[in-house]
Amino acid sequence: MLDKIDKYAEKLHVYRSTQGEFDEVLKYEKNNLGLDESRAKKKGNLENKMDELGSELERLEHGLKFSLFGEKVQKKEVVNEY
Repeated sequence: MLDKIDKYAEKLHVYRSTQGEFDEVLKYEKNNLGLDESRAKKKGNLENKMDELGSELERLEHGLKFSLFGEKVQKKEVVNEY
């Protein structure tokens, strides 16, 4: 159980770090009215990484909740989908 919590916390840290990098690129873009080719590529890579990490965080969160609460969470999530 603790390994799942640690893995989730680690991925959350990576996600937040990536979000910080992405925010810096956006700030640069806004202040300089655009991006050069390398920064535009970095922005795209960061967007992709954030999407992947976000999906993995959702999967890890679901697994963690299931480990903690079992079927109750699974049934509740099905109800929330509608």
